[in-house]
Amino acid sequence: MAHSWGVINDGEVCRVRLSFNPAVANRVKNLIYHPSQVIEEELPDGGVVISFQVSGMAELKTWIMQWGEMVEVPEPDWLRVNICEYARRVLAVYGK
Repeated sequence: MAHSWGVINDGEVCRVRLSFNPAVANRVKNLIYHPSQVIEEELPDGGVVISFQVSGMAELKTWIMQWGEMVEVPEPDWLRVNICEYARRVLAVYGK
């Protein structure tokens, strides 16, 4: 459970990198969301890249999506694709 994002432990630990927009960078840098959290890079525009070693991807995806346009998933690629597909489905509902 040490690597779990929340209460779901799917057993697979994965390195996840997230790039946060400058508008939320200070908040993200100053709160610990997971014990494995590492600030990897502070970007020239004021954004920040943070990584985690986590399991429980269903809960993590929900957390990522709540940030909306303030976050991008550079890695892993499968998670980036998954979030993008979800965003397209949401757009299909609201873009009518």
